[in-house]
Amino acid sequence: MAIRNSHTTSRNCLLAALVGFTTGCTTPAPTGGGTPQPKHQSTARQASPSAAPPTTHVGSTEVPPAVIKVAKAFTRAYVTVDARDGRDSSYSATGHRAKRHSTEPLTSALTEERPGQRKSWAALRVREAVISAVPTRVCVPDGAPEPSDDTALVRVFYHRTEKGKGHPTRRTEEQLTLALTRTTRDAWRVHDLPWA
Repeated sequence: MAIRNSHTTSRNCLLAALVGFTTGCTTPAPTGGGTPQPKHQSTARQASPSAAPPTTHVGSTEVPPAVIKVAKAFTRAYVTVDARDGRDSSYSATGHRAKRHSTEPLTSALTEERPGQRKSWAALRVREAVISAVPTRVCVPDGAPEPSDDTALVRVFYHRTEKGKGHPTRRTEEQLTLALTRTTRDAWRVHDLPWA
């Protein structure tokens, strides 16, 4: 789901710069056998719970603290799933949680019910899966432009934990790329999910 917002030239330039860098923030992205949800991007390897959190910048390209805060909050809301009885009714529940950190048209896309996700959601329901995310690093992807006064492209690395009835707990390290825009002086919101 790549929602493009073409209202400003700067956003167009930012999104155009996406071509050519799909992994990494200077250091190589992890690879291996993660279990991605059908609606977000994943790399991952088995993550060590005791690993020290990486830094939040790469080289001289610092990510503004306000961007880091929103990127982490969005990731937690977007990835978290509770398929137990009486909890989330579909993947759109994650979109409703994440919408406070996003702008249109992405907000509407996040909360939309998608028939194609019913099968994977049913599988989560059977095992009463609970999925959580702990962001560990926010950085500018390799080759991406530095954050400007009104746009930022970042990659969020996070530990994903899935617990399910009758299934062993699975922990993986995954990533999500976010395009953000400044909506007011101090407020940033996610307006696109490149490659998701």
